Amino acid sequence: SRPVWMVPQVFDWANYATTPTPKPTDRMPTFEEMRSMAWQCLAEGARGLIFYSWFDVRRDKRTPFDQHWPKVKTMAAEIKDMIPALLSIEPAPAITCGANPSVCWRVQQLGATTYLIVVNAVEEATTAQFTLPKQPQTVVLRGTGEKLEGIAQTLDVALPPLDVKIYEMTGLN
Repeated sequence: SRPVWMVPQVFDWANYATTPTPKPTDRMPTFEEMRSMAWQCLAEGARGLIFYSWFDVRRDKRTPFDQHWPKVKTMAAEIKDMIPALLSIEPAPAITCGANPSVCWRVQQLGATTYLIVVNAVEEATTAQFTLPKQPQTVVLRGTGEKLEGIAQTLDVALPPLDVKIYEMTGLN
């Protein structure tokens, strides 16, 4: 019942290094890492994101701002397009997922469309199986427009490392 805001990383930890030589893990996150972090937050219930931080991206000496900032903007634009569904308070149908600690997921309802957001939180491929309350009329993979045919009451999802998939389904409510 309370708003949750998360602060995903978009900067290089080397900006805060206490030694002259940064550790190999001190680097800018990749596009895939930033996207996965943001969608993990949203899939786990965050209602707001504050990407940290513009001034760190701007002052980074190892990755030019003009290379990294467009990636941040692309990721943010993808999320912006989903704001109406993400902030919807309409009751969503009961969808369940088999146990997989590597997968974050969330169901949102907006009008006649049910959105299933699925995120692989690890750097290795994984799968998840979702049980739907009934057979959907349509299932479309957002971003690609791919229409999935023959979906009954089970949706099997294969996720490459750190991948995000958003399914738009009708006929479930």
